[in-house]
Amino acid sequence: MTLRQLRIRFFRVVAVAATLNGALAISAQVPFSLDEEFRTTIEAQNVNSMLVLADGKLFLSGQIRYAGDGLSFRGSSRLLQDGSRDLTYGAFWGGSKITPWTNGMFYASNGLVRRFTPNADFDPAFQDQNADPYYQIISGSDYHVFPDGRVVVTGAHQLSDIERGFVGQYNWVWFTNTGRLDTTRIHRQANFPTGRFTALPNGQFICHGQGSSFDGQTVDKLFKLNADGSVDTSFQSGVSWGVVKSYATLADNRFYAGGSFMTDQLPGDSITIARFLPDGSLDPSFAIPEFDLGELTQTFGPQVFKIVPLPSGNIIAAGKFQFVNGQPRGGICLLDSTGTVLDAFDNAGVGTYVYMNYEYTSIADVVIDSTNNYLYLCGAYLGYSDGVTSDPTQRFVTRLHLGDIMTGASDERREDEGMGLRVYPNPAQSWVALSYTLPKNNPGELILRDAQGRTQQRYAISGPVGQQVWDCRRVHAGVYTAELWQDGRLIMAEKVIVQP
Repeated sequence: MTLRQLRIRFFRVVAVAATLNGALAISAQVPFSLDEEFRTTIEAQNVNSMLVLADGKLFLSGQIRYAGDGLSFRGSSRLLQDGSRDLTYGAFWGGSKITPWTNGMFYASNGLVRRFTPNADFDPAFQDQNADPYYQIISGSDYHVFPDGRVVVTGAHQLSDIERGFVGQYNWVWFTNTGRLDTTRIHRQANFPTGRFTALPNGQFICHGQGSSFDGQTVDKLFKLNADGSVDTSFQSGVSWGVVKSYATLADNRFYAGGSFMTDQLPGDSITIARFLPDGSLDPSFAIPEFDLGELTQTFGPQVFKIVPLPSGNIIAAGKFQFVNGQPRGGICLLDSTGTVLDAFDNAGVGTYVYMNYEYTSIADVVIDSTNNYLYLCGAYLGYSDGVTSDPTQRFVTRLHLGDIMTGASDERREDEGMGLRVYPNPAQSWVALSYTLPKNNPGELILRDAQGRTQQRYAISGPVGQQVWDCRRVHAGVYTAELWQDGRLIMAEKVIVQP
């Protein structure tokens, strides 16, 4: 019997048992419990990225095929609220990362980057990049969208801007918010196609690549760029091998990196996830967990493809693995800020999907929809078990209940902190948790204001301790202020950065 058959048999046995003892009804709202009312009919091959739309539908990007579909693969698809395919939406260009922007608009990539309206139509104000007379794509990798709609891309790109001297292959290329090559900025070259990168709160970038030189400077495989794309030579990660697939940044410019890589700071050790200090050294307060593939017959070892910070300081790590520190975790786990594996997702995870004689068992993306109290995960897999309930018919996209994971820090931590206001994550893209501790047990108020002082959101609160979650997808990217008030007095204010 194959590993896949064993997993399916396990899923069926547990599912029957759960039905018999009523476990579904008991655990429906338990954090990370499976929502069996959501199910897709995707047949192949993988879903790489997701976006929860304003109406609760789900937008997908990847290589997607449905049974009986006239297309071999779709670059994207739209799902109804129950996971079924939205037949009113046709195939469109896509396949890679989705980035939400303002007013329900978003960007997506299949190497080239395009901007879309909330209805997933091409935004005519953002031209096809290949239509630019100075630009031609060779291979795309990653991209970042600025609050004003400008874009910077990595990979390998051919420029022919003779007038400004940018001729040949470039690996860090800027575009305006209309999709044209930005002739006001300096494009950068490397001796390798640059890869995944992320923006830090201070405007710098953490970037990965397989070469040794960027913009004429010697760099490690994980390096830092300044806001203008020049190399920050003070950053030394020592990463000398492997690939970085995911990042998560912290307000103090520390950051998590996930993938499968090695650093001179830990010679001989393969790292799946680590936390770095701003200078590139490993954060000693984070004990690097050990990930293992178990019986999976896949190459390149375990990898983390997605890192999601939570208000409590914990993180969700998802990817390709079966064990974390010896504990069974099928592609998804919860770690605290010290690197300790928490109980959530115990014996949970995805099953195996076989395509072209290759076994896929991985999660590529995790998205939190705090408005509707769901957590979505997607990837290349068949079947999902939450440790109590198993469903072998889960395919490529799964919905879990959030439960109380948005409640932030523990009561003990709040008591230690005294009165104040904690904002997390910051910068943010979809939601912001505002944890407060008031000096008196009286009613108070949380107010969110934009840079012009205009009120964006008000929350009536009751002391002394609590939390509100602000859905910042409904506002423009920029700098906001969270104010904590009680008895007509401003107790504390914190800056909140909303990224596109």
